[in-house]
Amino acid sequence: MNRPLLLRNGKAVLARYFVLGFLFSLPISVLADRNDVLTEDDYLGDVPVVLSATRLKQPRSDAPAAITVIDRKMIEASGAIEIPDLFRLVPGFQVLRDEDQRIAVTYHGFSDNLARRLQVLIDGRSVYSPFLGGVDWVNLPIAIEDIERIEVIRGPSSATYGSNAFLAVVNIITRHPLESKGNTLVTTTGDLGTRKVLYRQGGAAGKFAYRFSVGYREDEGILNLHDGKEINLLTFRGEHQFDAKNTLDIQFGVNNGDQQTGDGSQSNPFRGTKTKTNFQQVLWRHIVSNDEEFTIQFYRNYTDLKDEYIATIVPFSLLNIESYTTERFNLEFVHKLKPSRNLRLVWGAETRLDRNRAEGWFNTKKYRSNNTKRLFANAEWSFHPKWIMNAGAMVEDNTYTGTNLSPRV
Repeated sequence: MNRPLLLRNGKAVLARYFVLGFLFSLPISVLADRNDVLTEDDYLGDVPVVLSATRLKQPRSDAPAAITVIDRKMIEASGAIEIPDLFRLVPGFQVLRDEDQRIAVTYHGFSDNLARRLQVLIDGRSVYSPFLGGVDWVNLPIAIEDIERIEVIRGPSSATYGSNAFLAVVNIITRHPLESKGNTLVTTTGDLGTRKVLYRQGGAAGKFAYRFSVGYREDEGILNLHDGKEINLLTFRGEHQFDAKNTLDIQFGVNNGDQQTGDGSQSNPFRGTKTKTNFQQVLWRHIVSNDEEFTIQFYRNYTDLKDEYIATIVPFSLLNIESYTTERFNLEFVHKLKPSRNLRLVWGAETRLDRNRAEGWFNTKKYRSNNTKRLFANAEWSFHPKWIMNAGAMVEDNTYTGTNLSPRV
């Protein structure tokens, strides 16, 4: 008598589970269908645009390279204090330290302690050191709070930015003065003696907008390593809008840093180094029309490093001088135009003078100079609604390596 009742109850339970499962599955299915429907943001939201791939403004989907963009929201969400830590978010990038506790950033590991094949720009100004053959990330005259976005081109870009861009390009774009109005104070404290203070003021007076930042940071470095540092920073950016077609952008900055280095061996003892860095940059932009503009940019970079110590190589003790002074002067002209509805062009010329002085390396107090001249062009041709062709080339002449051609299609 009880068996039919149990079967009937079992069927009833199964039926209830089936109904509940069906009901719970309905919102998920509806949500999945709604995700496939275009919303207002898809039509009115910002289209991801990049500037670095070909020197032309392009949707990221049209750029002829793999590009990672680190925007302001991502920078704040990362919690990074040092700029190199941001590149841990980029596919294929590695951040490391060498035996002197210097930070290096490289792509796919194709580097030693200095990434010679990675071009790094700040607002179009190369910070690649002509003496080191790399970038001194610790002493860059820029605060991470002043960065608006970072565009990382993950691939060869020598046709656009020269031989240093053989593997990748990092273009750091700072915040416009009009985006930094008012007073801002940022303080950070943490373990291992981490202390950081930044004060920024931005404003406008008539047609002139400005932003300046003053900062200080220090830390004891990584535990059990001799890599503490103390950095002072001052930067300024101003933009004067003469009229609707002419703009002058002025920037300068100073960075003074004391840093611990060495691994404690007799040939590389613990010691401190002093670095002084400054730069000046001027850019004039003239807009001819919606489809044509000219820019002329001049900048100067200067770095002075003091690093002297006694190295013991039994049975001798030697005074090792690794101090150096490096200076760069760069002048660049760029012309962007749109000759037809489906064709956009950018071309330009650049001349550069690098001067290096290092008595311990060159056995002379005189400067060693290197002159570089470049001529480049890039074209974007939309010959079909679904097809775009990008082509470009750069001719580069160097005092030491001669003339080289870097094409790209």
